[in-house]
Amino acid sequence: KQTYLEQSKGHSQKEKRSLALNLGVDPDAIKPEYEHYRNQVAAAIPKPIEESIDVDVKRSYNHMKDLTHENLSNILKTYAIINSKINYCQGMNFMAGYLFLAMDNREDLAFGAMREVIERFSMIHLFQKEQPMLKLMFY
Repeated sequence: KQTYLEQSKGHSQKEKRSLALNLGVDPDAIKPEYEHYRNQVAAAIPKPIEESIDVDVKRSYNHMKDLTHENLSNILKTYAIINSKINYCQGMNFMAGYLFLAMDNREDLAFGAMREVIERFSMIHLFQKEQPMLKLMFY
């Protein structure tokens, strides 16, 4: 039995582009936007958030050769500076890593998809500090 990630390796670029577009992420437009925010990370990210991301990244996806700690850290830190309501919350590393792998190992597409999924499905309430919707979602 193959996992979705193992199956997705056989998907064409066209199918992956279609997935990104279905999420509302324009693969051509997201790259410069991602780079713009990515270049601001060092100056803009609060130190406690950066440290929290670094701790979680070191214990995430260690068995995956296609996903490095640097890839994951870049996505999470960039997302943290554009969404100051949640910055980073434990568990976001798994979403970012999965999206990176599903989006053909592109940080920019994973970032755009993560932003879109969190907004579209109102997941911001799952990732806020008190996690007010977490209990409700599990019951």
